[in-house]
Amino acid sequence: MEISPPCSLFNNICTQLTAANGNREKIENAVDKYLESNLHYLVYYPDPVYRRRAITGRDDDTKGVISFYLIDQQQELVNVTYKQVLKKLATKYRQEADNDFIIAEKCIKHLWNKYLGLEYPNIQSRVESILQRNESYREHFVHQFQVFLIGAYILDSIYPEVAKGFEKKYKCKIENAWLAASTFHDFNYGLQNFDTWLRQFFEDSLRVKNKRTKENINLLNLDSAMIREALFDKIVKLADQLKNDYKENERELMIRFFYEKAVRDRNHGVLSAISLIKLFDECKEGKRLINMDGILQAAIAIECHDEDIWESLCGCQGYRRSPGNLPSTHDECNNSCSREPLLWQDKKSRIFKDRENGNSKCESWESEFMQIRAMDKIKFEDYPILFLLIFCDSIQDEGRFTSSGNTNNQDLSKLTSIAITKDKHKIMTSVALESLDADKKLEELERVSWCLKDDRFRVSINGTVKVMNGNGGG
Repeated sequence: MEISPPCSLFNNICTQLTAANGNREKIENAVDKYLESNLHYLVYYPDPVYRRRAITGRDDDTKGVISFYLIDQQQELVNVTYKQVLKKLATKYRQEADNDFIIAEKCIKHLWNKYLGLEYPNIQSRVESILQRNESYREHFVHQFQVFLIGAYILDSIYPEVAKGFEKKYKCKIENAWLAASTFHDFNYGLQNFDTWLRQFFEDSLRVKNKRTKENINLLNLDSAMIREALFDKIVKLADQLKNDYKENERELMIRFFYEKAVRDRNHGVLSAISLIKLFDECKEGKRLINMDGILQAAIAIECHDEDIWESLCGCQGYRRSPGNLPSTHDECNNSCSREPLLWQDKKSRIFKDRENGNSKCESWESEFMQIRAMDKIKFEDYPILFLLIFCDSIQDEGRFTSSGNTNNQDLSKLTSIAITKDKHKIMTSVALESLDADKKLEELERVSWCLKDDRFRVSINGTVKVMNGNGGG
């Protein structure tokens, strides 16, 4: 038996074509480009589609792939304390054999250990696999990591202007609070859907038909857990940190609002914030590398990052898109509000709905809370971590396909640039996105720009610019 020496398929192809054409350099460039863009036809990758990485070809299959542009930007970091870790990630990313889930998890766990002194829980990446069984579910785990990378790059670029003031006020580095907030903000997304899964399971298994019986299928009793596990205390602590100049009854309304959001709606942001504080409390004091003030800033950002929350904090301008107070009557409010009741109810994944408002699209405690405009506008100078989390969360779409593959490229926007420039005495942060169908993303950015107020931050999608000016971005 004769053993043939190994040979390069690329070289053989180029040699044969060169014999016919004669221009080796031109042929090599053309073949290299063709193979790179069509490698997914030559390579078999057995994992589910949402776990594929760059090996399957960037142009035609971006499912579960971290943005190459975002990865490359980490090479430019000069200020944040974990810059070397992210530079190393950027250097090695294209050669990594692991899928993006594993890459993100390894990096997050390392960063938490080294810079926060905390153990990142293992459960979320396991829950992600369960969540992916829902064909309409969009990936959240690697999404968190990409949100972190976007914010790390922005913070690094504006570092001298923001880091010193934050550290002086909270005795914590701003990038460490950002690390905790961004990589944990969707941690309890599974809990938000827990009741829905249970209800569907019992309906299918026991053939439950009675409406009242369905409403009583509620095995996750957070009311009792709030008391037994002292979780209510965490809500009170967050409310007191969020605002210190409450007017009459405002504090009680805010505490009730966040309590109901946790217990009734299972809001993943509120529950994740509670989990973060509890995780910090349970860590040995000598091991912690971040203080309580830093964790609280991260927890506040996590608690308020969901649109359901920041819309209410700012007085429901996100959906109504008009200034002023809420209408005086529920009927007037319903007529003016563009909320879809059934869609909104499904989004909240609640088992039962408070019927005291009849067909109102809001609960009474939601309406009362919205009317006080607890924040009115969210400003970077007042809440830098919260502002940045909402901003980065809203622009990160790339790679967030549904597990079924039903979501196509038209539904997602692609990050093309993050530019930090000086305009007179202002440092401007401009993010550019591209999309084949930008209308949906423009609507989302318009809602965000009603509540975020700092005109130094702006987003353009296919050339249309939305400024975070607190007035709809125009």
